Amino acid sequence: RILVETQMFLGKFDAARTVLERTVASGRPPDRLRARIHLGRIENRLGAYKEARTTLQMALEEAATHGSPEIEGEALRALGGVERKLGDIDAAIGHLRRAVDVLPDGSRERIRALTDLGAALIARGDLPGAKARLLEAAATVRRATREEAAIQINLGIVLSREGDTSTAASTFARSADIALATGEVRFAAYALANAVDNFLQME
Repeated sequence: RILVETQMFLGKFDAARTVLERTVASGRPPDRLRARIHLGRIENRLGAYKEARTTLQMALEEAATHGSPEIEGEALRALGGVERKLGDIDAAIGHLRRAVDVLPDGSRERIRALTDLGAALIARGDLPGAKARLLEAAATVRRATREEAAIQINLGIVLSREGDTSTAASTFARSADIALATGEVRFAAYALANAVDNFLQME
């Protein structure tokens, strides 16, 4: 699993897909399910959103029959991301809410689902709902991680839209610092640009 995730992170999708398809064909049920989810994520990354939706729906149905809430939550989170790309924000929010409900408290996947849900609620204009979910994620996230950087940048967006430019600027700056420390240079540049924009609005 670590090898596949590394290959996906590096953009080596063909190599990752070969390993995953082999696992789907002959792996143990939990491994097959996670492999199918990863295949859906690859399709999502490559812009094949409808194919990703089909792959992830299959994984979700299989996870439900095997009584595996953690894997079901992973599939729901991935499916929520695909639905958002397809423009169905309500479906995305529905899947992400279900993911948050079934994933174990404090788990990294649940924190990511809360963050994704916060971002989706921002897109729908529900700032109070987004803020609540993001603060819930912030309360349990491991410090100085990519997950914390993502939470902070989304909180910055909420604060900026609420008109609190001072707090938004410092929140974006904190996100940039964390992203730089974890090697996420592009992410850090985006957060820093938002910090500067909000600082300028304070003048």
